[in-house]
Amino acid sequence: MQDRAEHPVDDPRGVATVTDSSASAVSARAAAHVAVAGVIVLIVCAVAPPGGLGSIPDDTDVGLYSEYARRTFEGQVPYRDFGLEYPPAVLPVLLAPATSDESTYYDRFRLLMLAIAAAAVVLLVVALHRVRVDTAQLAAAVLVLATMPRTLAPELVLDRFDLWPATLVLLAVVALLYGRRTVGLVALGVGGAAKVYPLAVVPLALLARRGTARVRSELLVVASAAVVIALPFVLLAPRGVARVGWLLARRELQIESLGASALLAAHQLGLYTPAVHYSFGVGNSWDLAGSAPRIVAFVGSLAQVAAVATVWILFRRSTREPRELLVAVAAAVVGFVAFGKILSPQYLVWVLAAVPLAVGRVSRFTLPAAVVAALLTRSVYRAGYGDLIEAGPWSWVVLARNLVLVTIFVALALELASRARSPAQAHVDAESTAGSHAR
Repeated sequence: MQDRAEHPVDDPRGVATVTDSSASAVSARAAAHVAVAGVIVLIVCAVAPPGGLGSIPDDTDVGLYSEYARRTFEGQVPYRDFGLEYPPAVLPVLLAPATSDESTYYDRFRLLMLAIAAAAVVLLVVALHRVRVDTAQLAAAVLVLATMPRTLAPELVLDRFDLWPATLVLLAVVALLYGRRTVGLVALGVGGAAKVYPLAVVPLALLARRGTARVRSELLVVASAAVVIALPFVLLAPRGVARVGWLLARRELQIESLGASALLAAHQLGLYTPAVHYSFGVGNSWDLAGSAPRIVAFVGSLAQVAAVATVWILFRRSTREPRELLVAVAAAVVGFVAFGKILSPQYLVWVLAAVPLAVGRVSRFTLPAAVVAALLTRSVYRAGYGDLIEAGPWSWVVLARNLVLVTIFVALALELASRARSPAQAHVDAESTAGSHAR
C-alpha cells in the first residue's frame, strides 16, 4: 500500500515518471532552500571540533593516500611499482589533492571529501524532489545525511574515500529518475570500480526500464565505464590489479561484521573461544581466524548475495515506479553492508547516503534507525575498539549495531514487497515485454 497516489507515465527513454497532485509536495524553491540548509549543516558538522576540519590527524589513512599520490606523481605506476589495495577508480580522489607541498595534502583531501559530501546532499534533494515528497520528509532525509560527520565521526567521513562511491550511487539514481540512463549506468560502473557495492544497484537500473531489449547494451555501458579506468593498469600491471581481487577473496571474517559479532557474543556467553589477529597485507584489518569464522564468513557471503538478489526480485515484482526504485536502492545497499564478511566502520557512510532515499511510511523507522547504527558505530570506533579486539564486552554493542542494520534491511524489503503489482498490472507488463521482443 503506497503512502499516496502515484501514476507512472510512459517516457520515451524507458523511465517512469511521477505525476502527483498532492498539495504537500515540496516546491522547487523550497527544495533549493532545503539543499542550501543541508549543505550549511554539513559544513558546520564538518568544521566543528573535536575532529573537524583543521584538526591534527591522528589515526587516519590519509597519510597512506598521500604516499600513493607522491609516488604516482614521481612517475611510479600504481599496482606495478608499488602495492595498492584499492581498485583503480579510487585513484582520481587520491591524486586530486596532490601538489608539490605534501604537508597540506591532509587538508586538501578533507576539503575534497567535504565538497563530495555537499554534492551528495544536493543529489539527494534532487532525487527526493523528483518523487514529490513533502517538506518534512525532505528535511528529515537531508538531515540524516548532512549530520553524518557528527553522528558517525569526522575521521570516518572525511578521512576516507567512501563518500566517492556513495555519491556516484546518488548520481546514478538522479540520472535514472530523469531518464539519463547512460549517465546513471556510467556512474554505477565507475562506482563499482571504486568499491564493489554500487554493482548491486545495476540490476535495479536495468529493471527500471520495461522490457529486455537493451539489457546487453546497457550492461556494456556499465562494463565499459569500469574498464576505461581499470584497463591502463591491467595492461601495465596485470598481477598488481589481480592482487586487489585476490585480497578481497582472501579476506577473513572481519571483527565488526555480523558473523564475527555473533561469534564474539557467543564468546561472552562462554560458548566460543576466538582467535583475533591483525591481517596485515590482506585487508589490514582485525579479523577472526579459524574454521568456525571461515564457515560463518562463507554463510555470510551467501546471505549477502541472497539479500541483494531478494531486493532485485521484489523490485521486479513491484510497480517499479520511481519511489520503488529509491526503496530498492536503499535496501540493496543496506543488504550488501549488513550481511557481508567485511563491515569496516566507514561503510556506514554508504548506509547513511542510501537510507534517506527511502521516503514514505518506512522512513519513520529507517531514518532514526540509521542514525542509531551510526552512533553505535561511533561509540565503538571512539571508545571501544581496543576492548573489541580483545573480544571484550563491547562485542555486544557491535552486535546491536549489526542487528539494527539487519532490521533496516528487513523493513525496506517488506516495504518493497508491499508495493507489489496487481495481477492486471503484471499482465500489462508482460504484454509490454512481449511487445519489446517483437520489435
